[in-house]
Amino acid sequence: SYLQGFNEIITVIFYVLSSSLVYFGNDWLEVEAFSFYIFQEIFSSTRIIDLFSVHDQLELVNERLNTFMQILKRHLPKASDIITNLGIHPLCFVFKWLNLLFAQDHSMPNLLLIWDTLFSHFEDILAFEYYIAAANISLVEEKLNPNSYSNTLMILQKAEINDIKKLLKLANQ
Repeated sequence: SYLQGFNEIITVIFYVLSSSLVYFGNDWLEVEAFSFYIFQEIFSSTRIIDLFSVHDQLELVNERLNTFMQILKRHLPKASDIITNLGIHPLCFVFKWLNLLFAQDHSMPNLLLIWDTLFSHFEDILAFEYYIAAANISLVEEKLNPNSYSNTLMILQKAEINDIKKLLKLANQ
């Protein structure tokens, strides 16, 4: 069944396939069918579905977010300390990135670069998402204010990352 956010992901898949319309015999129904098939494969073959949990699986979502915070603490202790000390829950900033595969936070050309890298780690896509999210925070870490919950949260939620190559390089380290 449909869960909030699926449209963000299917839109990118449909965009990519529609740009290759000629390979589908100019048949939009074929593009739609393949889009749904790819979408279904992503969710049935990876752990991303864990982030689209319903009420009885909230513990699983929290477990995934805690895993991210452990990675953040290991690789970016300063940012982790600021976020933790201010009491900013990862649900407030990183959940959207992970849940929507960064679809709301980047322009389509940049998002396609991110997705290309993500899907090259398909077998462990959720784990690699954590590293892209950590790289995202790394690029704004110096702007985080240890004395301001609202400013820090705003920076985390509205992080404008324009250097996608640098983001992906950091994620791969």
